[in-house]
Amino acid sequence: MVRSTISILRQHWLRACGCQAAAAILAGSQALAQSDGKVIRLSAVSLPPVVTPDHDGYLDNLIMELFSRVGMKVVFESLPIKRVLHSVNKGTIDGDAGRLREAGKGLPNVISLNEPLFFVEFGGFYIDPEISVTRLDDFKDHSVGFLQGWINAENLFGDGANVVRARTPDSLFGLLAEGRIDIAFMTYVPGMEI
Repeated sequence: MVRSTISILRQHWLRACGCQAAAAILAGSQALAQSDGKVIRLSAVSLPPVVTPDHDGYLDNLIMELFSRVGMKVVFESLPIKRVLHSVNKGTIDGDAGRLREAGKGLPNVISLNEPLFFVEFGGFYIDPEISVTRLDDFKDHSVGFLQGWINAENLFGDGANVVRARTPDSLFGLLAEGRIDIAFMTYVPGMEI
């Protein structure tokens, strides 16, 4: 049975970093200027039920509806999380759906929307009933996995010997199931779906 530390993190970490919990679309102004005005290409990591491979998640639906109201079609492209912001900055893709507002800092061609589309809660998912995480420092006692390119997780856990990065949410939870990590750090709602 997978357990979660979400209530602990909601109390401690999100209170300290609440502004980072706001997700936003990031759009490269260069790419938008070059588009034909009919299609916008966005990347979005599959995190059901928020974003799904079939693009019927609630963020998928919200984004498609917003752009359809201004006469544009959304085409979702799957890119590695770490590469997306650089692709937006270079103008090879129009934007990224569901990034933390602070993610585009330092990238001149990235525009972060100030209005949050939704708020996220992060949690530590684990299987071992002996694990007890009541504060952020407790993560240091365990091997922790998170998605490669997630800036908030990079800031929290850094490059320690007990840190493992995964390319996809499924591979992250595969590491947990195989016992290769003690805790999978993930957004709560998608983590519960996996």
